[in-house]
Amino acid sequence: MLTTFAEDLLVDPHTVEKYDAYYRSGSDKQYPNLDLVRLEQWFFEEPAGKLLEYAFGCGVNMVHMLRRGYTVEAIDASPEAKRLVERKLSELPDLAGRVQLTLLERDATRLPYADATFDFVTCLSVLSLLGSRARASHLLSEFARVM
Repeated sequence: MLTTFAEDLLVDPHTVEKYDAYYRSGSDKQYPNLDLVRLEQWFFEEPAGKLLEYAFGCGVNMVHMLRRGYTVEAIDASPEAKRLVERKLSELPDLAGRVQLTLLERDATRLPYADATFDFVTCLSVLSLLGSRARASHLLSEFARVM
């Protein structure tokens, strides 16, 4: 049996509980993150490709990237976020076919994707919620692996 150390986890379980409660209460956002909008326009030089959105939350950033032409794999550890986004996608059938939602296990130490699967990774307002520098560094190394 493999022992998992807290620093190896890709999420902070307490943060997941907080966001589950947040989404259960009906919280939602209507507009994408302004930094994402700017960064995509300024720095994503290749044509729209395959994108991983880590911690998709309410899905508004993911929907923006779908509308910009990306194919998206979106992953989050919050079951409530996944339910919210599934409801939104049911109302956007033209976009729903270009996205795959995945629920990240709370004890995950690796992203469930092969090396070099993605052209782009977005992760907004997440690193500060991981609880330690080691956990943030570990997640960034996973992003590099899947890109």
